[in-house]
Amino acid sequence: MNQKIPVLRCSTMILCQVCNTPNPMEADFCHKCGTKLLVLGGNQKWEDHVPPPFSLEDHFLERISNLEDTVSNILDHLTRLAETMDIVDRNGFITRSGLTSLIETLKEADQIKEDVLRERWESTIVEQMEEAQIRDRFIQLKNRFIALYRGEPDKASRFQSLIDDAEFQILSGSMDSFLDPLELALQLDYKNYELAYFMAEMAYELESGDQEIYLKIALKANPDHPDSLFMLAVVYYSQEKLKKSKKLLNRAISINQRDDASLLCLASIYTAEEAYEKARPILNRVIDINPQAQAYYLLGIGYKEQDVFKKAMTNLKMAISLDPEMEDAYHMLGFVYLRRGWTKKAKDAFSQALLLNPFKIEYQDALNFDQPKADMSLDDFDAESLELFKQAETQVSEKKYKAALANYRHLVAKFPDSPVFLCSLAVTQYSLKRWEEVIKLTQKLRELETSEIFTCIAFTLQMESERALELYDDALITLASMQSSLQADYGQAIASYGIALTLADVGEELKTAEKIATTALDFAPEEFVANILDALGWVYFKQGKLEESLIHLEKALKLNETVLILQHYGLTLLSLNLQDKALDVFAKLLEKRGQEPQVDQFIFRALEKESKQIKPTLLEEKNRVEK
Repeated sequence: MNQKIPVLRCSTMILCQVCNTPNPMEADFCHKCGTKLLVLGGNQKWEDHVPPPFSLEDHFLERISNLEDTVSNILDHLTRLAETMDIVDRNGFITRSGLTSLIETLKEADQIKEDVLRERWESTIVEQMEEAQIRDRFIQLKNRFIALYRGEPDKASRFQSLIDDAEFQILSGSMDSFLDPLELALQLDYKNYELAYFMAEMAYELESGDQEIYLKIALKANPDHPDSLFMLAVVYYSQEKLKKSKKLLNRAISINQRDDASLLCLASIYTAEEAYEKARPILNRVIDINPQAQAYYLLGIGYKEQDVFKKAMTNLKMAISLDPEMEDAYHMLGFVYLRRGWTKKAKDAFSQALLLNPFKIEYQDALNFDQPKADMSLDDFDAESLELFKQAETQVSEKKYKAALANYRHLVAKFPDSPVFLCSLAVTQYSLKRWEEVIKLTQKLRELETSEIFTCIAFTLQMESERALELYDDALITLASMQSSLQADYGQAIASYGIALTLADVGEELKTAEKIATTALDFAPEEFVANILDALGWVYFKQGKLEESLIHLEKALKLNETVLILQHYGLTLLSLNLQDKALDVFAKLLEKRGQEPQVDQFIFRALEKESKQIKPTLLEEKNRVEK
């Protein structure tokens, strides 16, 4: 019963489990409290915790189940998003239908001008998109403004209140006044570099000119703020303070070695300073970081200026491949081709630059390098062909255009490179309103090496055909090419007239159109002044300057009473509520429309001018002898 249990001895004593008193090794009871001492018997072994067995298969099944739940939730969200998009699309369709109906109703009631509405609509869309970008940018940075507050603690609530006030102004559409509370907030915390940089961005967008002040505030608070460094460098660059700009850019690059924007800007400065060897390694770094057209373009300029034409062409072509709309690259490539003696390629490159920007003077001037011209006469044709030509001319004068068309086609088939016959055929096709055929013929006529007057007629017919087809962009491109190709005042006057009239018709760049037409009055031949006055009057009409429009159109009518001038004059009278006078003008217009030839009179005057330059033909000599 009282078998002695082996005791686990801790050093030389046994601790009582009740009072913690040490007792001798041989004691059975605590000498202090009398409690029987408990000891552990047997061999002691501490076992490590063994985790339950792990099943990889169960783990994968659990993960798959979680993924299925996630995909199911995503599909639910996508379904709701699709439903929302359908509702938005349906509402947009209903809104567009309502607006279309409203516009048509107002047009029928003569209460709206469609071109003015379209112009204002487009400008409003652009304004609202810009406002949305500003709004998104502010919301993105708002919490950062508040978190960076380092002003007086008792003014923190006032600072946050001003930020909230600015947010309210933006969300309510008061874009003109939301900067005022931000300006007050910045005065409470000039160390808030993010707020100062945002104010600089807004000053740049609104063109207030205060961005330099705000950027200096931002950099004083944080000298290593990369965005402020770059933007202030750009400001200095625009002010031609190149030394300061380079210093800031180098500092920005030292902070971020892969800042491609700062590297590219620095390379641009070196290129402008003709320090091409300094610019080249920087541009190569930019290309390694982020290949972009501007870097290749600057490399091309450097190689071109150093007469390394092969590398210049390679880099300029790379720039064009990355940005096919980069007009400057085409322009520079044209000069490289010229230096190599490749005039056809140069002309194509200059033409492409002009196509992308028809109104840039540099591109127009670039096309004016010497091109061979050849005068044409009718002496080279046989008597039978000349007789057929005379017959066709008679048919045109009698307005038998279809009969004349067959004769001209026969002549063109026999003499496909004759500018006289091609021009006559194009005029006849124009009279029959076969605009597409006219464009094809005039393009062929323009490819011939002929006198300037034939080229002028070809451009004019093509431009008028494109306008008749309402291909206004194509017409502007044709006119820009015409302006750059012709030297005589007559051709320049027609080109200026066409550009001003077309811009007025589409309601775009009316200030440019006014300037072009006004300038053309200084050099237009006397017989064409009426057309220029008409174009200028129509531009004023589109600008809403009805009194000025009326003055110029009346001057034009005194010089030449054409259908188009009468039409513009009548519309101006209507807009001034002079209905009776307008009705008289439109009555005269209807009468005039039946009398005038299909082709505008200035084309016929051009043909007459050309005919005076043609040497006496065999047919004319025969007629003289018969008389």
